[in-house]
Amino acid sequence: MVMERISMNLVIDVLKLHYQDQCSNRGIAKRLGISRPTVQKYLDLTKEGGIDQ
Repeated sequence: MVMERISMNLVIDVLKLHYQDQCSNRGIAKRLGISRPTVQKYLDLTKEGGIDQ
């Protein structure tokens, strides 16, 4: 199975925009230049890992 490499800096940016700035997934995607599904994937992964807040 091929594992995708994820930038922790990008994950941190997603979390900050989501929790601190209350940005929508669409807004986060637009600001960071990534897709909405990628934003959701990062939020889901951090929630599963217990590091979402």
